[in-house]
Amino acid sequence: MSYIERSQRLPYDELITRIFLREGFTLTNADELINLLQKLDVETIDGHFNYFLTKCFVILNGLHSTIDLGDFRRFVLKVLCVVYQPKYFNYNRAMGMLSCVAYEYQRRHGSRASFLVKTFLEGITKEFYLIVGHYEEEVMNRNGDVE
Repeated sequence: MSYIERSQRLPYDELITRIFLREGFTLTNADELINLLQKLDVETIDGHFNYFLTKCFVILNGLHSTIDLGDFRRFVLKVLCVVYQPKYFNYNRAMGMLSCVAYEYQRRHGSRASFLVKTFLEGITKEFYLIVGHYEEEVMNRNGDVE
């Protein structure tokens, strides 16, 4: 869930402030988020990334902003691909975390306000699943198909 302890929010809030006030969703800022997340235990990474994404969407007010959504998409995909290394356990966590962000945003802000957020996250999820699909193919070829 996105409700991490207040004492743990500061590094994410500082990065988000820089992103929205000056720098945008650069790949360098993605690297900074990656570094923050990789310092955490596996049990807490998803909640922290969820917090980061949820806070961005709250600031964007459901993506009604002038940010470049392509930059935001590339930013999120880079973080996903680095933090969630190829393994079913990691890919399953990433897909679940993205779903939780969308559903919690909808629960808190309503269906109408969350439509663009859910659409954006569905696009990210589909694009990320292309990467997951390649991994699934490799494992299927190595271990055999389900019969």
